[in-house]
Amino acid sequence: MNTSKYKYLFVNIGLFAVNAITTKLLSFILMPIYTIYLATKDYGIMDMSIVVINFIFPLATAMINGGVLRFGIEDQKHIKFYATDGLLITLASCAVVGALLPLLKLSFFGSLGSYALLFFISYLTSCFPNYFGILCRVVNEIKIIPVASLITAFSMLSTTYYFIVYKHMGIIGYFYSYIISNIISTVIYLLGAKLYKYFSLKSVYRNWHLQGPLLKYSIPLAPNAVCDVLGLTFSRFILTSSLGINASGLYAAASKVPNLMSIFQQVFNQAWQISSFQEYKKKDINSFYSIIWKGYCAVLFLGCSIVISIIDPLSNILLHNEFYSAKKYIPILCFGFLFGAASGFFGSIYQTFLKTRPLLIQSLVGAGITVICTWLLVPYIGIAGAVIAVALGNSVMLIIRIIDSRRLIPFNLALPTCLTSLGLILIQAVIATMNTPTTNWISVACLLMILLLQSLNLYPSIKIFITNKKV
Repeated sequence: MNTSKYKYLFVNIGLFAVNAITTKLLSFILMPIYTIYLATKDYGIMDMSIVVINFIFPLATAMINGGVLRFGIEDQKHIKFYATDGLLITLASCAVVGALLPLLKLSFFGSLGSYALLFFISYLTSCFPNYFGILCRVVNEIKIIPVASLITAFSMLSTTYYFIVYKHMGIIGYFYSYIISNIISTVIYLLGAKLYKYFSLKSVYRNWHLQGPLLKYSIPLAPNAVCDVLGLTFSRFILTSSLGINASGLYAAASKVPNLMSIFQQVFNQAWQISSFQEYKKKDINSFYSIIWKGYCAVLFLGCSIVISIIDPLSNILLHNEFYSAKKYIPILCFGFLFGAASGFFGSIYQTFLKTRPLLIQSLVGAGITVICTWLLVPYIGIAGAVIAVALGNSVMLIIRIIDSRRLIPFNLALPTCLTSLGLILIQAVIATMNTPTTNWISVACLLMILLLQSLNLYPSIKIFITNKKV
């Protein structure tokens, strides 16, 4: 077995891990500051601004990031065209967002409309680090990404302490620290990776014929990306309009704990996209996907099980004052996260094979279920309804993608092991939500069983990798 592609993937995972861990560690550190120094209303506004930016960014940019990454890696000859075209569309998105600012006055955005200018500047300064991070992956300047992340994290932490803790500026202080940190990140990417040398208007003019295929691939990714966050976004809107901005703040606080698991998902997806785009034409692609899938599942299941097992100490650290009541929503959020993370793996298959339309349809189905269930459940069971709706939407989308993607790459899914592990985590989540006297014992027992199952499932692949035998 040729192990070079696995080593390349692992090296990239290591580099992206520094970036993701830094980002999530920063969130971990800032969480107590926010919950101590911000009121639930301010925290809800802060979270709403992040949710709205994540919602409108893919639409306003036509998800050009995805197209630049996919085509840029495969067609290095025209890298200046893809880099410049992506930058121009990103710039145009700022004008689109500026024109839509009056919509922030609508009731389901809470009080975000009162901070429209700061919100716009936040979007303006955040979209460029996002794009430049993608471009660094295309031009193989990945090493600058963790450097930029570390410096930006230090900036965010220091400015947050200054504006919120020292100056007591509340939500205004959050916006200031966010904007300053994004500006610093942009400068680091431009100068540190010398990205400016890839921008050329002449290249766009001379290679205009490449615009069609690029947009044909990218445009379906935009609503797809929106659908991926629609459940989260719609939950915020429904909670805010039905129960008030405080409920949205509690839901956001509960989401921070399971989001710790997204460290691995973010790291893996960034590295996996590069490897998948480079390797999909090779003969042993099925074996490659099978081995990576087993490892991915092992980390997902064990990570989720561990997080549920230590919910009490995590909640004591992260959730303070009135936010502590959000603890009861964490287990099911963790369970729902599993479906979304696994669905993302199968989503990468469609991007690799340039099949973005089926990806969009599947995401629409999953988001539609999330929206309908949220609308039906929240008025009756409150925040718990939004939590359950996200899990249902993600699970349906995953099932559809598993079935449909078999026509592209029929790799080994190890379903018995995956389904058994999933059932054990469901037991953990339900027991943890009920908070019975035996919760801890049952949770640990489930964790040990999952560890055993995943170890047995991974053993053949690890043995082959170590001995370097042919699959």
